[in-house]
Amino acid sequence: MRLFILAIAAILFVGGCSKEPQYIWKAQAGEYFLQYQNMMLDDNDEQALYYFKQAVNEAKKDTSLATLAHLYLGACAMERALFREVACSAYHDLIALSPQTAKPSYEAFIKADTLSVDTHTKHYEDVIIAIQKASPDEVIKALGDMKSISSQAIAASVAVRKGMESKALADTMIDLASSYNVKGLLKVWLEKKLALLDAQDAEVKALKAHIRLLSIK
Repeated sequence: MRLFILAIAAILFVGGCSKEPQYIWKAQAGEYFLQYQNMMLDDNDEQALYYFKQAVNEAKKDTSLATLAHLYLGACAMERALFREVACSAYHDLIALSPQTAKPSYEAFIKADTLSVDTHTKHYEDVIIAIQKASPDEVIKALGDMKSISSQAIAASVAVRKGMESKALADTMIDLASSYNVKGLLKVWLEKKLALLDAQDAEVKALKAHIRLLSIK
């Protein structure tokens, strides 16, 4: 049931707010994009690229360019969720050709620029409000209420970029990444926690060992 719900969410993301029928290609693009997200979080870049290319091939059947643009924006969000600093250049190239497909508030959110709640960021409303209130406890609660690990990863990365990095946030994301068994996201947050600890902290040795283990391909 959880995978079905996530697949529907991915379809809605790549389809934007369009009222047109959900053609088979759009559903397939959403399913491939969900697999791409899973592979990204699991540190499997080769498989992630494969699924992303499949999603792009399906999205090219949309003559409006909307689905394609939203896929590339979603990919930018996933890169930034793993703290890879990217500029979303492919998305910008596409919206230059089709300005009506732009999601400026969502791009601003994933880049931790101006945070606002509208149709494109409604999914992250509780996190946005918690960040604006500078409430670490409310950020962690909002993350826990989310239903997908990709959304949690994206939101947590925004919180960090907004200056809300903490051991408690790192522990929350470590627990979530472990429960979903996604080693790429787990490694990222273990490294985040390690950076917050004093060199003499008893946890340091164990964290370093865990990170080395996750780095083995």
